[in-house]
Amino acid sequence: MCVFLCEASYNARGPSREGCDEPGSGTVLYWSTNGKQKKAEGKVKFYNYTSCNIHHTTTKKLKFNTKYYYVVGVDHSERQFWFMTPPEVGPDVPYTFGLIGDPGQAFDSDKTLTHYELNPLKGETILFVGDLSYADDYPNHDNVRWDTWGRFTERSSA
Repeated sequence: MCVFLCEASYNARGPSREGCDEPGSGTVLYWSTNGKQKKAEGKVKFYNYTSCNIHHTTTKKLKFNTKYYYVVGVDHSERQFWFMTPPEVGPDVPYTFGLIGDPGQAFDSDKTLTHYELNPLKGETILFVGDLSYADDYPNHDNVRWDTWGRFTERSSA
């Protein structure tokens, strides 16, 4: 299972979960630090290749600059993650982006991502640009390369 956090719109953000070995659940539990637990119901989509199921959930009315925790795989193989919402929009609001180009999937890719994670400036959002997984030249184009890339980058995108 892989998890990615997406900013869906100004008012809604939500985790996307990719479950490979089990059907999972469309339910996501989430809460802020010292806050009440809430539940968001999503949907499970199955696509026509032999890769994972992809689960999407949208959460609304999240507060700015707040740490939220969430659990995916409810009643199946539960995993907990967290994320920070961005600061409120303003003319002079600092926000740090990490930028990694052509990350690929090699030993050096892991070193690059680890270097970003250990950076004391602590980027609030990471942008992967360029050729992400180098899946085009992978035999049979069976999406295995995208699945392994998703699992590799989950640690910085969930």
